[in-house]
Amino acid sequence: MNLVGASVNAEHDVSPDQYEPGLADENQAHVHDLSIKMADLNISTSIGLSFRSGIELRIPVRLFDVYPNFIGEDGNDLLNYESIHHRDETLFGFGDVAVVGRYRLLEPTLTRRISVDLRLGASLPTGRTEDDPFKLGNAGISHQHVMFGSGTIDPIFGVESVLRFGGASVASWTQLSISPIENSYGYQAPTKVMSGTSLSSSFGLEKWSFSSGFEVYHETPAMWSGEPAYNSGRTDIIAAGGINYLQSEKWNYQLQLKSPHTVQSLGGQMSTPLIVVVGISRNTLLGHTHNHE
Repeated sequence: MNLVGASVNAEHDVSPDQYEPGLADENQAHVHDLSIKMADLNISTSIGLSFRSGIELRIPVRLFDVYPNFIGEDGNDLLNYESIHHRDETLFGFGDVAVVGRYRLLEPTLTRRISVDLRLGASLPTGRTEDDPFKLGNAGISHQHVMFGSGTIDPIFGVESVLRFGGASVASWTQLSISPIENSYGYQAPTKVMSGTSLSSSFGLEKWSFSSGFEVYHETPAMWSGEPAYNSGRTDIIAAGGINYLQSEKWNYQLQLKSPHTVQSLGGQMSTPLIVVVGISRNTLLGHTHNHE
């Protein structure tokens, strides 16, 4: 189980087709500035089916706390401003549950210190989706931009490797998530590619280890009825560092800090100065079965 939290800011200019209905042009907001607190609780379990294979289940619970600020043409905040696009609100619900199979392609031996795992699975449409917000906005109807799920079954592919030497290890991973079709609302979620590498060492300590590394995250623009969605599609480089504490053979605790840097984005995007990840895992050995909660 891990908890991922971040405080983000999203800002974008307002085009005339995004003006509020029934409001004179001189009273319209020219910038939407959103402060968002995000938290994802990921509950996961992993069961070993054999010496080389296993299956993992991940259940995400998501929270978005949104506070919008509307800025006029003169740069001043517009007080008591009502918008069909954004509201002061807290959103809570399940995301898309993921089921992923794992196969150990290479097992470490006395002469080979590397392991390689292949991963194949899919996310299921358990998260809430919404009607096309851009179509509703053009019609002057209140709408929601936050999607908790894709509304489709999306394949997941991945590969992970770990090279161990002494009290240190180098881990590398790549994961690809594809949304191949539109959902029933005409929404097609972005294709997401995540890749990273990290170096971990215990520095001679029995229960503690420390890690540092970097990740690359890329997502294509989301689509609505075959058209790219505004303010979607980005590439981030993420610096990461973490601490791991192994309390016992069963209990393990992790703390990780991530700092993303956006190198490419389309339109107004979220700015995330820091991501905090707190993890707790419990390992139970039953034959070939490993459970992580």
